[in-house]
Amino acid sequence: MKQVYRRLIAMLLVLFCVVGAVGVPMASAAEVSGDSILEIEPQFIGTSTIAIALSISSSGRADCYTRVSLYDGYTAQVDLALLQSSDELSWTKLENWTKNGSGGISIEKIRYVVSKHYYKLRTIVRVYDSNGTKVETIRRFSMVKAYKL
Repeated sequence: MKQVYRRLIAMLLVLFCVVGAVGVPMASAAEVSGDSILEIEPQFIGTSTIAIALSISSSGRADCYTRVSLYDGYTAQVDLALLQSSDELSWTKLENWTKNGSGGISIEKIRYVVSKHYYKLRTIVRVYDSNGTKVETIRRFSMVKAYKL
């Protein structure tokens, strides 16, 4: 009977070691309804959340949005770029917007795009501590949107 318990305990220990070695993801992402808002909750030093969204209307109006939330004591430079591709392999930057700040930093812009292309947004966040030292650089992309009329 002792042998059975020892084997059971040994197997449970091995199971716990294997599960512990696999680990837990360091970030979670969620797509919110049909708006294609991709919100990332990374485990970074000064960044709490990053949201990025691109929507393109039937008239070619591209609504570009990003929001970065920082922890207290940090500042950031946020760059939002609208990228275009005809094949989803190579991308060209159409427009770039930059904003600096602390707390919550949002960029909302509108740009009209041409049909028969793919589009996505790129957000680059450069985060600085209270001494002005860069502590992290984060790069995120939106979902790809096709605009085909």
